[in-house]
Amino acid sequence: MTITWPEVFGTPQMKGYSYQDQNNQQRTDVEGGPARVRRMFRQVPTQVQVAWIWTTATLGMFEGWYRNVVKDGTAWFMGPVETGQGITMQEMRIKEYHPAKKGPREYQVSAVLELRMRPGLSAAETGVLSEDYGFDADLAIADFTDITETLQNLAGILEVT
Repeated sequence: MTITWPEVFGTPQMKGYSYQDQNNQQRTDVEGGPARVRRMFRQVPTQVQVAWIWTTATLGMFEGWYRNVVKDGTAWFMGPVETGQGITMQEMRIKEYHPAKKGPREYQVSAVLELRMRPGLSAAETGVLSEDYGFDADLAIADFTDITETLQNLAGILEVT
């Protein structure tokens, strides 16, 4: 069963909104020439700093949803987030949240969301760029990491035999 962000909570405010990708590269400096860099994993988690202004009642509903539905932030859910593709539904979980009283019946709630996968264009959507803008999608999409690792594995096998 997919859990979905309740519409009553709305989308985050733009003020203070930012996102940060986790580094997915392994870098090895060498004595001569350029460093060797490889991609460690394809599923790149992204942390998003967000905030909402909620009434006391909405905050109470959120706290119940957080505790009982998303199991204190351990369960993944689908929710709206704004990235380079606009506002899209992404799989996420709540890493932490902090309510702060703003008025008699109003709270500003800041949170860190963890997106399971860095948002971005799919390979097919990137292919459209090649047609429209002369972008070489085959080179951009090619996964040189897998090729390099395969060659290294073959070299290791050849050395043993």
